[in-house]
Amino acid sequence: RLRTVTGVQTCALPILGVRLEIGPTRKPQAAGEWLPRQGVVRIRPDVALRGSQEFAKVLNHESIHVAQSCRAGGVRRIPMLLGLQRPLREQDQAVLALPVYSGQPLVVQRLEAEAFGLQYDLLAGPSLLARFCGLPDRYES
Repeated sequence: RLRTVTGVQTCALPILGVRLEIGPTRKPQAAGEWLPRQGVVRIRPDVALRGSQEFAKVLNHESIHVAQSCRAGGVRRIPMLLGLQRPLREQDQAVLALPVYSGQPLVVQRLEAEAFGLQYDLLAGPSLLARFCGLPDRYES
């Protein structure tokens, strides 16, 4: 099932015009990042060394940000909330308390909290990409 989920996202993102890159992130503390203006999802190389489950979670998190952009009107738009808040795990609350996140504007903090809350549901990313980015039904979970 994990292979199917990551496969859906790695197939869906290019259809949307999003490039998936493995490389250093602009903020070294971030495992991944969504750069809407460039249309790039970037994941740090060491994430894959932590296993396929961790890689899938980070890809899912960034796919949720892509869906947030689609919600704002298009894949290259600045993300906006989907309105799908979930309770945050303690570990994610600790991450969001780090200066890399806590020093951001409130809207960015909320976007991150939404993505962190949804990232453990590995079907959320593909489903949200289908729902908000207008992908064909075959990409829905």
